[in-house]
Amino acid sequence: MCSMLVPRQLTEDHKKNRRGVTLPHLLRFNVHGEDVLEQIITGDETWVHQYCHETNAQSMARKHAGSPTIKKFTKSTSSEKLMATVFWDMHVVLLLHFPPPNEAVNSAVSQSNHSKNKKVVQCKRL
Repeated sequence: MCSMLVPRQLTEDHKKNRRGVTLPHLLRFNVHGEDVLEQIITGDETWVHQYCHETNAQSMARKHAGSPTIKKFTKSTSSEKLMATVFWDMHVVLLLHFPPPNEAVNSAVSQSNHSKNKKVVQCKRL
């Protein structure tokens, strides 16, 4: 069996919207050069899985030179996961935010968080 990633088909409206969003950035880049890249902030939301890693002391074992190596098995993902919101610029992560675990993720919450996070990011950039 062979699988392959097929990009989502964009409608003409989607293509026009993308051109409309990117054109001002390209024009600014042509005028100001790479300095424009330092002004761009981007963000994303993603699910982060929680793990219980063993400490260094727990992972160390005494052995002599002829001892067989200890096999460590990969950990499976835990059942707990958190939503993380991350904003970054060209150089550094500006904001890493974990909303409350039981908060519903919908467009209203995302817009509210975005406006709050925008203020935090602006303060950090000053």
